[in-house]
Amino acid sequence: MGWDKFTSEWRIQQGIEMRKMGVDYDFIAKELGYADRSGAWRAVNKGMKRVTYEHAKAYQESALVDLDIMYDKLWQRLDTGGYRVADQLLRIIDQRSKLIGLYDKCKCSDK
Repeated sequence: MGWDKFTSEWRIQQGIEMRKMGVDYDFIAKELGYADRSGAWRAVNKGMKRVTYEHAKAYQESALVDLDIMYDKLWQRLDTGGYRVADQLLRIIDQRSKLIGLYDKCKCSDK
């Protein structure tokens, strides 16, 4: 008998919640209908990786919005702020590049 996508996702989420409460994989497998503890472990592990990625992605998007707001406000003061504002703008560009992984994707000769 195959599980549809909704049921599969529900089982993964239930397994994650049970694991957070300290329930062992044998019990999770029995309660949620996995063949054995390794099936429960694989499902919970898969779900945790996805949840972690989703939280990290949400943080990244939020941080990028914050950096964009700071950049826009500083850009308006570039004429009157001189080198200090220019330096802050460059720091924001650098931080944004690090956050999106730009430096990781290129082979930089200075490192």
